[in-house]
Amino acid sequence: MESYGVVNGEPVVTSQQYLQGLLRDHLGFKGMLVTDWGEINNQATIYKTASNIGQATWATLNRTSIDMSMVADDSSFAVTTLDLVTRGVIPEERINESVARILQLKKDLGLFESPFADSRLQVTVGSAQDVEAARNAVRESITLLKNANDVLPLKQSDRVLFVGPTLNSTRYMAGGFNIHYQGPSDAEGDAVYQGFGDTVLQGVQRITGVAPDYIEGVDIDGQPLIDFGAIVRAAKDADKIVIGLGEKNYAEAQGNIGSLALPDGQLNLVGALAQATAKPVIVVLIE
Repeated sequence: MESYGVVNGEPVVTSQQYLQGLLRDHLGFKGMLVTDWGEINNQATIYKTASNIGQATWATLNRTSIDMSMVADDSSFAVTTLDLVTRGVIPEERINESVARILQLKKDLGLFESPFADSRLQVTVGSAQDVEAARNAVRESITLLKNANDVLPLKQSDRVLFVGPTLNSTRYMAGGFNIHYQGPSDAEGDAVYQGFGDTVLQGVQRITGVAPDYIEGVDIDGQPLIDFGAIVRAAKDADKIVIGLGEKNYAEAQGNIGSLALPDGQLNLVGALAQATAKPVIVVLIE
């Protein structure tokens, strides 16, 4: 798949240099090439590198080796391509090249012999080996940025207060492409997982056999849910404080932000606990 992007002022989706010269000729890639979502139309509707969708489609087919436009709710690429070929603006041989690569991919995947998934595989969904593979992926994605005074790992004997909006949530761990586009809504919450998702707190309880001491404190937007004084009082009885921070789920343009700062309320919670208790504070950023 080509990417959303511009290199040295040249959109990748219409770049002969990158999608033909580099990808096909130099690197020898012979597979099927698809655009990112709606990127051909975007040249006309967003970036204005083409005067209309017809010109954007012509530029893509004429200059590059793209085979498929990733758009599931718009027929303009098919309609425009047919018009360009009918008028002789794009040669039929160019379309045949793309058709051949698409058919070869389907053949390589065995879709001509077995066009449908094997229904017997349904019983493997959620299997122990799949769960373990998912857990290993998570383990390998964790990055330890700092461990001052060897505060980690936590010990069974440590009295730990867990605080923050992301420690008791599956959806904030799973991101904007889980369940559906942009992830579960506030109304759906974690109930949408029907018990098939873990949280940090559930993991701690599974290991220790004891329900963790937990106060949410603020919501994901940083809005206080309880007086900070009550959290500080609870924290003074703990040996260590684990605070889970993060953001709402998002994907693609909906996640475009002008600042990397977390919500003020989340940062204020960390500051209040650090200043008022002098206890070791462990921040877990879940994104």
